[in-house]
Amino acid sequence: MQPSPTLRACGIALLAASVIGTATWVTGHQDDPKLRDFKGAYEGQGYKSGDDARAVGLFDQENVSLESWITLTDIQTAGFGTHSSANDCWGYTSPSGNKYAIMGLSDGTLFVNITNPSSPQIIEMIPSCNSLWRDIKVYQDHAYMVSECGNGIQVADMSSIDAGVVTLVNTTTTGGTSATHNVAICVETGFLYRCGGASNGLRIYSLANPSSPVYVGDWTTRYVHDAQIKVMETGPYAGREIAFLCAGMNGGFANTGLSIIDVTDKSNMIELAHYEYPVAAYSHQGWLSEDEQYFYLGDELDESDFSIPTATHIINVSDLQNPFEAGVIPNSNSAIDHNLYIKDNLIYQANYRSGLRVFDASNPLSPVEVAYFDSYPGSDSAQFNGLWSSYPYFDDDIVIGSDLERGLFVWTISFDRLEFGGVLPDQIDPSGEAVTIEVTALGGAEFDTASGKLYYNDGSGWEGSTLSPARSTGVFLLSGSFGATECGSSVSYYFEADSTSGTTYRWPSAAPSSTYDAISAKDSTTTVDCFEVDLGWSVENTSGLVDGGWERAIPAGGGDRGDPASAHCGSFCFVTDNADGNSDVDGSYTIATSPPMNATGAQVRLSYYHWLSNVAGDSAGEDPMTVEISDDNGVSWQVLEVIGPDGPEASGGWLDSSFNLHEITGFTLNDEFRIRFEVGDVGSGSIVEAGFDDIKIDVLVCEDETDCPGDFDGNNEVGLSDFSLFLVAFGSNDSNFDINEDGNVDVADFGLFLVAFGSTCD
Repeated sequence: MQPSPTLRACGIALLAASVIGTATWVTGHQDDPKLRDFKGAYEGQGYKSGDDARAVGLFDQENVSLESWITLTDIQTAGFGTHSSANDCWGYTSPSGNKYAIMGLSDGTLFVNITNPSSPQIIEMIPSCNSLWRDIKVYQDHAYMVSECGNGIQVADMSSIDAGVVTLVNTTTTGGTSATHNVAICVETGFLYRCGGASNGLRIYSLANPSSPVYVGDWTTRYVHDAQIKVMETGPYAGREIAFLCAGMNGGFANTGLSIIDVTDKSNMIELAHYEYPVAAYSHQGWLSEDEQYFYLGDELDESDFSIPTATHIINVSDLQNPFEAGVIPNSNSAIDHNLYIKDNLIYQANYRSGLRVFDASNPLSPVEVAYFDSYPGSDSAQFNGLWSSYPYFDDDIVIGSDLERGLFVWTISFDRLEFGGVLPDQIDPSGEAVTIEVTALGGAEFDTASGKLYYNDGSGWEGSTLSPARSTGVFLLSGSFGATECGSSVSYYFEADSTSGTTYRWPSAAPSSTYDAISAKDSTTTVDCFEVDLGWSVENTSGLVDGGWERAIPAGGGDRGDPASAHCGSFCFVTDNADGNSDVDGSYTIATSPPMNATGAQVRLSYYHWLSNVAGDSAGEDPMTVEISDDNGVSWQVLEVIGPDGPEASGGWLDSSFNLHEITGFTLNDEFRIRFEVGDVGSGSIVEAGFDDIKIDVLVCEDETDCPGDFDGNNEVGLSDFSLFLVAFGSNDSNFDINEDGNVDVADFGLFLVAFGSTCD
């Protein structure tokens, strides 16, 4: 008989004490299914692949090799305490390249050196209060540990972990109740998010000082069970910090689903969507695909409540404001799915009694299981025992897993597949460009040598070309070329190859929705202003401005108006009144104007990053940032773009803009180019903060330039050696000597050569 929803939560509805064996756990309730199903710690030794073959045949597996296994008994034998259970895990790679597993235990957190995966070494155990639930994440060289039993955020310094030292340096208890269910970190921005704990949503902390998390705010609309927070790389929200939350009401049981929140501005977080998927019981955890198009979500109770096979929901999030279910990963197993993570288009899913399941998501709507390791032999039923989580983010095929009863597993994952490599171009010749990549067949896969393809698109549609294979030291070298592309265009491209079994692999794996990009040009020069030094920008504050003028500064960040927390490139940028992080633009306009910049060339691309927040106050959403350009040293101006005044681009966050100046009608490319940024606060008043950074001018060369006709030997002068070379080539069709470019080397070229004879190229 299932307990009622309010009694079967994952440590979130009530806090009570339950005694299991010798351990006192702070738990959700005595009837919580994890406690109801718990079988006690496995009693016995683990396994090291270099020592014996005791574990061979003990676990069912496919394409997974067990390197080592540390049981809870092994931990006790090694002198690191007696523990009733294990829970979550995470990993860390030190600057030296050493690998470490971090595993939560019933009363602490274990740190294990797995650099030699077949011979792991326990380093340290940091004690904590007793609970079935513990979660760990890493930022830089610090680990952050939370639990339902309290203790807030424990902070461990791992800077000396290679010397065998891990130190508890802080315990942060600000931000309300000390209980926490999960922890997530946005590594791009350095913010930590505490999930759940009692009835909490998100509690947010700055890790500007990694040893001392500082509470900066919260989001309380719903209870949050788990989360992934990242800065988006593509789409209209590129550059913005977005939280994907497994959330709901009443401890997550009511209106359970996926909440998508723009958390860029911590003082004004914006809900983009809350989606309640079909056949929902309890939205537990999920992860975003690497191309940012799909969120794979696990529901922890649908298998047991509805007696369905393991179901992982595939939610299309290509439009963050309108997510929808695009499918379910098919699986005939009855086990409950728990935590999943994605790396290199592979889904690593911990499924309680059926263990680790690995899916190839090359087809994102129909992932295929390619490997598994069953850490709970004998039963795949929908009960809460076995594998809690995994961590696949080491730089090789090593994956770790944490099992409730059986402790820490270290595996090598190896299955049939093709792997790509090589140096990719970021600039290609408009007339065509040669390219060579590598393809390696791994596992038992065989490469279909006739299947290599390159696909590219300069904006006029996809074109394809065949890649020719050659074998070299165990890998295939595939050589081919781009065809003609429009100079100045951004060229998207990807590669494709098949195994002999008919499976198609792409590079990048999520192509064509995700691609590599290059500029079409013969050559290019780039000028960048990151504002690390003052190159002569001027600021004009118009009449009536009382606060918020532009200034070159290192952003103060934060404050109740949420100005930029950091610059985009370097440390400096231009921001509006950086004095205390709280002064917004008031009363009129402030205008920042560049010095003259050289934009001379046939093809010129301008790019920059901008930041605008205009979401609070009486006239919020009414004050844009206007960008203008001039080709006559600032005598006249024309509008390049208007940013905002509302929508995602006016809600804070660094966003990029790019323009081909040569495509602007009537605009002259010269060395009198200027750009200016204008922002103001007019009407009834609103809170306006702005910034800009990383002004970049790319001058593209689209034709071969002959600066010195007749200089055939390349010594920057036309002399006797060039005359000798010309006589040898006379009458040929060698284009290097065809000065007038008529297709022949003849008397006409000889006349031009005589005119240039004795000249220099300078």
